[in-house]
Amino acid sequence: MNIRLLKILVVEFLCLMALLYAAQNVVNIESARAVVGLVLSMEGHEYYPAHLLPAITSNALVWACLVLIIALEFLTAFFLAWGAWDMWKARTADAAVFNAAKANALKGALVGMIVWLGLFGAIGGAYFQMWQTEVGAMSLGDALRFGMIYGVLFVVIHARDD
Repeated sequence: MNIRLLKILVVEFLCLMALLYAAQNVVNIESARAVVGLVLSMEGHEYYPAHLLPAITSNALVWACLVLIIALEFLTAFFLAWGAWDMWKARTADAAVFNAAKANALKGALVGMIVWLGLFGAIGGAYFQMWQTEVGAMSLGDALRFGMIYGVLFVVIHARDD
């Protein structure tokens, strides 16, 4: 099978992944809000009970954070879908055209890394110490795995095609 087609397929699957996570958050909005609220509240932190900065307990701010997460998950899917379509249209073109067609897929991979490594890893894990609760630890572990998957996607897609 053609490497270009396989790259397009990988982009499409990771687009589907981002889209499904965003949609699951929307379908389970109250549960998603509760989990984000738990993490932002920093409650249940027995290992590291002192915090550098305050917890977020404002309902409005919790909702704003959840909306940001979901919006960026949808944005990841949007760029990946757009990128897969651009790559599909350029699949038989010369290398320069196909390589240029990867731009939106690469943007999607980077936005995915921002969501899962940035928001969940750096902010949720390091600042809000989400690893200290069972729900937070499970979410953090998955988020780091997803962030790395999107990082690998970036490297694979970015590799030049001849």
